[in-house]
Amino acid sequence: MKTEPQLQIECGLQRGDRAQRILAGMETGFREEGGQALVLVVMSMFVLMGFLGLAIDVGNIRSSEQKLQGIADAAALAGAVEISYCNGNTLCPDMLTATQNAGTENGFSTISANFETSQCTIPTGGSGNLLVLNNGPCLAGSADPNNGNTNTVETLAQMDVPVYFAAVMGLKSPVRISARSEAGLGNYHACVFDHHTEVGTGGKFNAPCGIQVDGNVTDQHSGGACNGSQIIATEGFDVTGTACSSNQITPAPVTSAPTLPDPLQYLTTNDLAPSTGYCGTLPWNSGPGQTTKTPGTGQTYILRAGTYCADASGMAMEINTGDTINLETGTYVFTGNVQLDSNATVQGYPDASATYGYDSNTLYFTSGTLVITSTNASVNLYAPTDTCGQDNLGGILLWMASGNTSTFNLVNGSKNIYTGTIYAPSGTIDIRSGSNLGVYTLFDANTIILGDGGTTNVNDNYSSLSCGSPFKEATAVLVE
Repeated sequence: MKTEPQLQIECGLQRGDRAQRILAGMETGFREEGGQALVLVVMSMFVLMGFLGLAIDVGNIRSSEQKLQGIADAAALAGAVEISYCNGNTLCPDMLTATQNAGTENGFSTISANFETSQCTIPTGGSGNLLVLNNGPCLAGSADPNNGNTNTVETLAQMDVPVYFAAVMGLKSPVRISARSEAGLGNYHACVFDHHTEVGTGGKFNAPCGIQVDGNVTDQHSGGACNGSQIIATEGFDVTGTACSSNQITPAPVTSAPTLPDPLQYLTTNDLAPSTGYCGTLPWNSGPGQTTKTPGTGQTYILRAGTYCADASGMAMEINTGDTINLETGTYVFTGNVQLDSNATVQGYPDASATYGYDSNTLYFTSGTLVITSTNASVNLYAPTDTCGQDNLGGILLWMASGNTSTFNLVNGSKNIYTGTIYAPSGTIDIRSGSNLGVYTLFDANTIILGDGGTTNVNDNYSSLSCGSPFKEATAVLVE
């Protein structure tokens, strides 16, 4: 017979054995659950690593797109700067070189085979770096307000971006990305440009813009000072050479200033293209294309756009005393002087639907100029306003050909209104007598004479021009 302590010990041992078996079973269970968790963790890590890899690839693509956009912008700006130096020739060699160099300088080298011009369809497929240059833009078609505007440069850059993690998930590698940009010439700081300014002894010239002289400023009467005329140029008076002393020029001229290109040198005679010529078909003083003729002190003629040739005396047209000449809208080419006698009138053809109530015109003189013989004559002329993207004549009113050394004299008189740009690259613009100018007027000549009587107030409201001021500078701005 077992004693009570022995029974207690055996019972304890039995309970201990059961506890160990239970714990052993529990430990076995924990190991099985731990294996399942490990599988889940591994699978989760695989998914997380996939998303992380995809994020890295997408981030790399976005970063590459930003870099490529910067390259396209730089190339467009470089090409646009050259517009001023191309003399009206689109895609001139300087523009092509500048555009490619801008890409190379930004780490985007392109071989000649991968540099395309006048490409109006976005290329698909292909590989490697591709740079497209258009002047003017055409890739976006008519939806682009700058479509076809040769004062704007368009670039398209394409490159390949490799992907690594995304390729495992089925994304094709490399990914081809594109960036497009447009740039145009910045507006000129000045509304007066010449190579020689002469200052008279009286009068006032007031401009809410700047004056740029790629040369010297001298006294018109060969004196030592230019104190006779008051000249105000709100945005500065920059002179690349020397300037005579004056206490009436505000602000004082800044001499030895940087030389700037002619702001209108982009103009080309290809933009003129008058469709009809009237040379020799009718006397120069009778007005070809006339549709009405009214009796009275003078006669009224309506002229159609075209070419009007000079007679033996060098006169392309004389508007006799009391006569009125109405110019239908368009471009007029004259091979000699157009003279206005006393009480004669020349104006855009009255049209209530036009911006100013008159049609707009560009007058181009291969030789001679507009000659106003009397302050009783009346001039109402308005430059074209809606030619942006069609030609370069928006804002160009009177243009004297290169080599034409005539002098255009703005005669003082409340009847005379000139809205537009007066351009005489080889000639002289004499505004000593002052004038009643339009909502905007710009002067560009070899020589400009200021002062010696009368007051000339220049205006600079270009809101009617779809392309802004016709003066374009050798700086560029992004336009899209």
